[in-house]
Parts: sequence; C-alpha cells; structure tokens
Amino acid sequence: MTPYLLEVRGVSRRFGGVRALTNLSLNVAFGEVLGLIGPNGSGKTTTFNVITGVFAPSDGDVTFMGRRISGFPSYAITKLGIARTFQNIRMLKGLTVLDNVLVAAHLHHKVPLWHALVRTPVSTAEERRLRQEARELLDIFGVLDRASEVSGSLPYATQRRVEIARALATHPQLLLLDEPTAGMTPAETRDTALLLKEITRDISAIVIEHDLKFVREIASRITVLHKGAILTEGPIEEIANNLEVRKVYLGRENL
Repeated sequence: MTPYLLEVRGVSRRFGGVRALTNLSLNVAFGEVLGLIGPNGSGKTTTFNVITGVFAPSDGDVTFMGRRISGFPSYAITKLGIARTFQNIRMLKGLTVLDNVLVAAHLHHKVPLWHALVRTPVSTAEERRLRQEARELLDIFGVLDRASEVSGSLPYATQRRVEIARALATHPQLLLLDEPTAGMTPAETRDTALLLKEITRDISAIVIEHDLKFVREIASRITVLHKGAILTEGPIEEIANNLEVRKVYLGRENL
C-alpha cells in the first residue's frame, strides 16, 4: 500500500504552446500539511486545478489513495475526498451563508432522492442532521451569527472563512487551500492559522500562501515552484535558509 494519500507524478500541463507545469512530481502523506509556495505565475493554482479535475494533465498522472484520478470530473474527485478553496472566492453569492455550506454538505446526503421529493420523516431527519452539521462548522469559524445573511454581502475575509467551512462540509481527507488568508488582518490571519492547525490534526492539506509566517505555522514541509517546475522542496527551515529560493521568491535575500 502506498504511504502517500496523494501522488502527482510527472505532470505537465500545456495551454496551446505555453507550458504552465513541467514534469511536476509531489506527494502528500497521510496527516501531512504541505506548503506550496512560489512567485506569481509559478503554477501553484494550476497544480490545484489539475489535482481537482478542472484541467486534465497533458502528461503524467495524479493518484489519490492509490487510485488514479487523472481525467475524473471535479465533482467525482470531491466525492472521493478532495476539497478546495479558491484564490478568487467562489461563493454562491445570492444564497445565505448557511445555504452555501449546506450545498456542500449534501454531497454526502444519505437518503434516496424520492424521500426528499415527498418529504418523508427519514428525509426530514437527514436534512436536520445536515443543517446542524453546517451550523457547527460555521460556529467553529466564528460566523454562525451571520448564517442567515446573504453571502455576497459579507466582508471579503469573512467570505474566506465561510469558503473553508464549505469545503470541510464535504468531509475531505485532503484539503487544498488557495491563499486562505488573503484579505485578512494580521489578527484574523493568526486566528485562522490556529484554527487550521487544529483542523489539520485529522486531515491532510496543501496550502498555497504568500504569507510565509502563516505557512510556517501550519506546514511541516514546503515545495517551491518556479516557472511551472519544482525549484526545491524540504523542511521549512531548510527552505527559509535557501538563498536561491529567497532570490526567486522575493527578489531579495530575506524570507
């Protein structure tokens, strides 16, 4: 049995004549949090898009729990246990905060559709269970008091928290977080780091983030991308002291 939850092997992704990823290989162990960093345009979000089925790889394979998932549609990959957030928030902005999370929770609805159509007692009980689960997630992220508000009216940082709660409602084994603290204040970033440290005790994660202090808080290992390929990878302190990474990542020698 593979020791890895996720394996990306020799993946390339081309858009016409442009290579967004070149021979990318990385893995995530069970219970591991991997930081994925690199300058803008280095291929970080494209990596997430390939893993989650938004794009099929031009070459190479992605396996999850030993099963090849390359070419699977996004909904099937989510159902298998991979959830994500987005660099540009993708809330259902006309729905309430609670309904946004419920949409995701219904992925694991345990009652046949006909029960819901005629609203049997079994369906009503299942809906009550899902609603309670959604409310508990909102409470964890400190936004339960805004459950009935239309999500599009929320501050940007609050929408970020709701989006993470929505991803967790799918019961993922692997959580992909694309700049989860963008738009947050330093205090909100610290609180989110503490919360994610607790959450990732039970699930694996890959985190894209420009805030290296935040990455240090929750990740045990870092992979650095540059121009669609891996520049280097290793333990956080080793990467932080890598002169080449400092120059490529920030254009200076301080991380």
